[in-house]
Amino acid sequence: MSWNVINEKTRAALVNIICTTKRGGSFRPVSGSGVVIDPRGVILTNAHVAEYFLLKDYLVPDFIECLIRTGTPATNAYRARLLYIAPQWIEKNAAKLTEEGATGTGENDFALLLITESTRPDTPLPSLFPALAIDWKAETLAETEKEKYALVAGYPAGFLGGIA
Repeated sequence: MSWNVINEKTRAALVNIICTTKRGGSFRPVSGSGVVIDPRGVILTNAHVAEYFLLKDYLVPDFIECLIRTGTPATNAYRARLLYIAPQWIEKNAAKLTEEGATGTGENDFALLLITESTRPDTPLPSLFPALAIDWKAETLAETEKEKYALVAGYPAGFLGGIA
C-alpha cells in the first residue's frame, strides 16, 4: 500500500475519547486517542484513558461519562464499554489517577473498548467500522535486520483554549 492509502485508512480508524465528570472533584477531564482495530467496533487505546471507564459509577451512578468522538471537528458519535485493561498497569498506576502531572513508563499501558451505541438517537451503529487490523504473524512481530517503518498517529482533540 502507498503511504497515502495507509494515511487515509488510519485517519478513518482514529477516534478521540473524551471523559468528563458530572461535577468537579478530584478527577479532571481526560481526552485521548484510540484506533479501531476490529470492524465490529473494538478500539485500542491507553490504559491511562480507559481507567476512567472503571470509575464510571464512582460517587454516584454515571459520575463519569466517556464518549467516542469522530470527524473534523471532533463530535460525539458513540458510547463504549471497557473490554480489557492490562491488570499489570492497574496494579502499578491506580493510585496515580488523582496526582497532578502523573507519569508512568508506558509499560502495559493499553486497553480495549467496544463501541456499544450511537450518541445520536436517529443514527444507528454502522454494521462495520473502518478499522486497522493488527498483523499478528510471527514474522511481522519478530526482530529482523530489515528496515522497519511505522506510522504514528493521534487524535489531538482535547481541551483547546481560544488561542490554541
